[in-house]
Amino acid sequence: MSFDETLRKVEYDLARGDEEHAKQRLTGMLCYFAYPMNLQVRRMLGDIHWRRGNVIEAGRYWYLEADKTPAMQAACERYEKACGHSAQTIGRRLKFQGNLKILRQTSPYAADLLVRLQAEARAELAGKPPFALFDSTGLEDYYRGRIEKADHQQRQILKRLLNMVF
Repeated sequence: MSFDETLRKVEYDLARGDEEHAKQRLTGMLCYFAYPMNLQVRRMLGDIHWRRGNVIEAGRYWYLEADKTPAMQAACERYEKACGHSAQTIGRRLKFQGNLKILRQTSPYAADLLVRLQAEARAELAGKPPFALFDSTGLEDYYRGRIEKADHQQRQILKRLLNMVF
């Protein structure tokens, strides 16, 4: 199903008052890698959560918005508080699955915010494994580096894993 067709179905669901079904469609668009970098989808999800009274979830989906209203900003602050003001937790719960280089073309603000969160999360994780928090390229680099240090059997498993995932 195309992006526009899915959005029409979301609008239809919302017009009928079926926010739950609209929310499921939008979540599917983000989570199943169809449109993980589409900030319009995130904004719509934030709007639905806001109307339903779920301020923290609204803040989560509005977090990458450049032009926040005061209500959006307050929701984002509640989201940060719910995450314990931890950049690692904030970033992980955003569940951004896209490519930062591509995102930068459409929303430099969101890309810069994610880069800043990554840097803060790395500082929080000092000395722990540097798993990529929001961008799969970092995870790929991490495992490729591990291949060099692995024994033969581990190397074969890691190579198969990398070929399946990346």
